[in-house]
Amino acid sequence: MTQVQVAKIFGVTSAAVSQYLKGIRGQNSIIDKSAYRDDFYKLIEGLANGIAADGNLVEALCQVCNFVKESGLLKALYVNDGYSPEDIAKFDCPRHMIINCDNNEA
Repeated sequence: MTQVQVAKIFGVTSAAVSQYLKGIRGQNSIIDKSAYRDDFYKLIEGLANGIAADGNLVEALCQVCNFVKESGLLKALYVNDGYSPEDIAKFDCPRHMIINCDNNEA
């Protein structure tokens, strides 16, 4: 799959895809220092291959979301950005908004 094709699926420019591949974008020290780093990147790689095969972006994003919530990475990212545990507890899964926006069934 070309960078242009990937960009079209994700709704970004091919330049953005190139920057992600080169590591200019998308780096996160909390994830990179986490005990879950390798599992996270394996998940991302597997999901990317699945998206390339069948294009089910919504389901892939839900799997990433579930992983970061269950592993504690999401909480660590929010705490790093200054959110309190009380604030974090109020956040809800955006799945219904994503599905409604795209008119997709997941």
